[in-house]
Amino acid sequence: MYPVSNAFLNAVKANTRKYYWTGRITTAAGTVYNFDQEDMVKGSGYITSQCCGSTEIELGTVYAAEMGISLFSEINRYTLEDAKVELFYHLQVAGGSYERIPMGIFEVSEANRKAKCLEIKAYDYMVRFEKAFTSLESIGNAYDFMVLCSTACDVTLYTRDTHFDDYMSTEEGKNLPVPHCIKGSDGWQIASALTEEESDAVIFDKVTFGSRELGQFMADNYSDAESIEFIGLCNDICVISNALLVKAFCPNTPINVDATCCAGVTPASHDTALKAMGACQIHVSGEGEEPWR
Repeated sequence: MYPVSNAFLNAVKANTRKYYWTGRITTAAGTVYNFDQEDMVKGSGYITSQCCGSTEIELGTVYAAEMGISLFSEINRYTLEDAKVELFYHLQVAGGSYERIPMGIFEVSEANRKAKCLEIKAYDYMVRFEKAFTSLESIGNAYDFMVLCSTACDVTLYTRDTHFDDYMSTEEGKNLPVPHCIKGSDGWQIASALTEEESDAVIFDKVTFGSRELGQFMADNYSDAESIEFIGLCNDICVISNALLVKAFCPNTPINVDATCCAGVTPASHDTALKAMGACQIHVSGEGEEPWR
């Protein structure tokens, strides 16, 4: 379930709605083409859910979606083999602003050039899960099965700090009155350097400092790892929260924090966090060598 704001939920229930689509095409070679409603042939976009396998409709297989769209575009259709299409739905909420949610990631199966437009048909990434596993492979809990699927189906998992426009009225907002990671904002997005390397990632949004799902995931899959390393921002909030959380879930696994790849809200709070983690037997390296000092 993708998290949305209360304003979005209220707008969806309204008798009339104002919305539009946008999207992005990424070719297998890495070329990116962004498009908006002005580039789309009016009424051409559709998404239908049905049973799919490979790149054709089949019965009794993965329940996935077929997407079709026509664009006023000069893109060479031959470059779109196995290209990725991301679609976004923008809904106007109270106050006149628009909230964006993803409608899915699709792999192009057909691209046909017409006189004035390019017709694209694609199937969503659920088709990647059309895999057969042995009975021994699929034994375990939900996290075991998630790892099995993400590895075999070439899907990467991310977590992402997620807040909404009502952030200042939440418990966190009252104690940390700095709106951040507001859904849809630039600061909410996964760093582009990461998404460029792992463009097929599945993202799990988290609404507080520590992720219980991360702790359970690490305990179920990496409790016997040689070590687990944390880096990131902010060191004195999210890094320390998750490092200590995973330490609790994996008490016999060495937990490391590389200070050179971390930063806190202030240098002082960064240093305090490092000392607190060290006191809890988390191994800190690079303290004093941070490039921002």
